[in-house]
Amino acid sequence: DTYLTELQWFLAVHHDIAISISALQATLQKAGLTRKLLHKIAAERDHQRRADHYAAIWNPLLFSRTGREFVAVDESSKNDHTTARSYGRAPVGQHADFEDVFVRGVWYSLVAAMSMKGYIATRVIEGSYDAPEYFSFIVDEVVCHRLPFHCLFITF
Repeated sequence: DTYLTELQWFLAVHHDIAISISALQATLQKAGLTRKLLHKIAAERDHQRRADHYAAIWNPLLFSRTGREFVAVDESSKNDHTTARSYGRAPVGQHADFEDVFVRGVWYSLVAAMSMKGYIATRVIEGSYDAPEYFSFIVDEVVCHRLPFHCLFITF
């Protein structure tokens, strides 16, 4: 996750190699390295808790392995910048311009709970969800529909 300018500086300072950004980019491409969207992994990940979680899922005494016990809950949001593009193409030497709004507009957040049978509950609010609002959705609109048997909630 190093920027080309940082790599250029490192090569100059530590290896006495002067190289332009374009030559550095071409060298990296020839080596098979391409520019990609980063895959972010949580630094807080606890490998033991993760292993315990998967062991519990595969325990036939706790789960049927059919997926009926799972409820997936996800939150999403939308404003006028949601569909804005970050990349574009243009001829060499020209900017890739496009017109877009700079005002964010009204912010809406949606949270939905879904099981193998379909949607259990949804809620849309203006603004963002905070912890009490999210907890209220889970308790008031999701758990009350799932009490006949135990279930595992997966939140994204």
